[in-house]
Amino acid sequence: MGIHLRIGASPGDTIVVAEDDVSRKCKCHLFPRPNRFCCGFWVRAFHRRRYLRQHHGEQPLCDPCLRLVVRRRPSELTDNTVTVYIIVRCILRPRTAPAMPKEQREAIQKRQLFTLILTGMVPVLVLIMAVLGMIFLGVATPTEASATGAFAAILLAVAYGKFNWPNLKYATYQTLRITSMVMLVVVGASMFTSTFMTLGGGKLIRSFLLGLPFGTLGIILVIMFIIFILGMFIDYFAIILLSAPLFTPIAIELGLDPVWFSALVMMNLQMANLTPPFAYSIFYLRGVAPPEVTMGDIYRGVYPFVALQWIGLLIVLRSPQISLWLPNQMFGA
Repeated sequence: MGIHLRIGASPGDTIVVAEDDVSRKCKCHLFPRPNRFCCGFWVRAFHRRRYLRQHHGEQPLCDPCLRLVVRRRPSELTDNTVTVYIIVRCILRPRTAPAMPKEQREAIQKRQLFTLILTGMVPVLVLIMAVLGMIFLGVATPTEASATGAFAAILLAVAYGKFNWPNLKYATYQTLRITSMVMLVVVGASMFTSTFMTLGGGKLIRSFLLGLPFGTLGIILVIMFIIFILGMFIDYFAIILLSAPLFTPIAIELGLDPVWFSALVMMNLQMANLTPPFAYSIFYLRGVAPPEVTMGDIYRGVYPFVALQWIGLLIVLRSPQISLWLPNQMFGA
């Protein structure tokens, strides 16, 4: 798992894998194969759910299934919004994404292009399929998929001639550092949350939010704004550990659908990777950008996408069925 996490994923993905590793296996039998994490192909899952409803009656989804079902449609909304923005901007300002000059395109031979695709894209796709493909097809749990990803990464390293003891040692040490960071965040956030709730901090936050003269919609926006500000300075995994015990009971007390509220929080947490000064995506981009690209350039380029994320969040806030449609189909509601 160490090589996969270091080569093919970010610290955020590492956190997700660590979270899924300790999560419960599927208990609702969404797939015929027992004890498999039910995040497989969605069409297959839908028909399997309908079959179980017809022959065994209505049964609630287990927590891992519900969490993965909730993510689907809001993420599609965000992806489509960003895609439309990029297409429109490139049409209005072609110099933003200039095409390769015609002379260079004609100079590239088909065999050379095929070789570039084979050596540049296929290995990445193989690594992605070795991890996400195994999960989406319902073949492996996230823990098992991380093992297949590590094995695939080793094979790719061997194929490129980069597999040696120093690289293996470096990947192992880096994985250990990331895992230790995650566990330290979990322990520290758990201690803080427990102490804060024991001293009555949860009741104080509850009284403050419920006492705001903004109504239910205004309270939701205040919660979203607080999470957004936290995302500028704190890792989103720590935000979940800190905010979930505080805000989830308030949302339930307001009569909000927990699935819808969770979708809003997850969409908000996506912006934590983009909002400076603490933003993983900005750090990664700066690491691969040429020297003439400054941090100011990256910051200015991030703002439109943060705005698009907010637009998507407000759309889901205004139309809850965007996030509830797929869970309702799975539940049969």
